[in-house]
Amino acid sequence: MLALIIVLCVLLVILTLLLLPIRLSVSYQDDVKASLSFLFLRFPLYPKKEKRIRPRDYSKKKLKKRKRKRQAAASGAAPKKKKTATQSLRTVRLLLHIFKDVYQHFFPAFRIRVCRLNAVVATTDAASTAILYGVVCQSVSYLLEALHRMTGKSVKGDEVTVVADFLGEKTSLSLDILLSTNLLRVLCLALRAATSFLKFHKTEKAKTITEVPRYE
Repeated sequence: MLALIIVLCVLLVILTLLLLPIRLSVSYQDDVKASLSFLFLRFPLYPKKEKRIRPRDYSKKKLKKRKRKRQAAASGAAPKKKKTATQSLRTVRLLLHIFKDVYQHFFPAFRIRVCRLNAVVATTDAASTAILYGVVCQSVSYLLEALHRMTGKSVKGDEVTVVADFLGEKTSLSLDILLSTNLLRVLCLALRAATSFLKFHKTEKAKTITEVPRYE
């Protein structure tokens, strides 16, 4: 009985972890920033953190060790083989095959929330500003509708504003988008991609066998 309770508790913990949300945050304000968060952990994706320079990494002993590693890698490295056109074409076909199978299920696995989209439209000419303002407003509307159709879910827009600045001279954009899913959906997508990969290789193998010339 105790063993059954322990097993059920472990399964419950695993199921809870699989259903917990994974969040991908993408923001733009002068620079693009992207980060991935799960529970209390946060992993910056872009831009990558610059490595800190530590004086102890440049000691005489460590410099010699790095030199030995480089020499060993250079002596043991095999010459890289260039891919043929057939191999490159096969890789492209494989990627397209996986994309075709996963595409329909990829976007519905995510919930998209536009936390902030602030656009200030400005040019040196008032007439051009008015025209550009109409284009930007329509583009934002199309963007939200496209996200809604791709995901099949309503796209929340917390703060979406487009303002025409007839006194300014430069257009600016501030964007913050949050994509959320869970580990279970990610695993389902990975399983679908792996299945598509195996099917492609099975089909290619069957073609190769049938194309081999037979001599009587």
